[in-house]
Amino acid sequence: MSTNTNSSGSNGTTMTVNTEDFITRLSANLKSEYAKMSTTTMEHLEKAMNTVTRSEDNVAEIKEMVGEAIGGALDRMVEQVVGGALPEMVDEAVRDALPEMVAEAVRSALPEIVAEAVRAALPKMMDETVLRALTEMAHRQAE
Repeated sequence: MSTNTNSSGSNGTTMTVNTEDFITRLSANLKSEYAKMSTTTMEHLEKAMNTVTRSEDNVAEIKEMVGEAIGGALDRMVEQVVGGALPEMVDEAVRDALPEMVAEAVRSALPEIVAEAVRAALPKMMDETVLRALTEMAHRQAE
């Protein structure tokens, strides 16, 4: 059942749109966007898993970051795919997989984050240590 619709543009041109073709192209575009978002979501998850550390102090923060990344990507996918059971299926899949994904992310990436934090703090710590040692030496010499 193909329906043609005529529409006049602001420049006086008339456009005929085949509704069936339009729906087919729209469906293909939505499927393509869903596939891109699925890939992007997996890339975000892989990055999150590679940047998380093993520090128990950071576990809550890591869970929140991963949850926000997954939640944001799912929100965009659900907004673009209208109707059907996809939102419920995606929610169930995420609920089932999220605890294990977060645990793996924590196990695999925490050392890198801790190492980066130490590298960032080390110069200041060294400056303070050197300053303290010089101060003590000056006090000893003054005595």
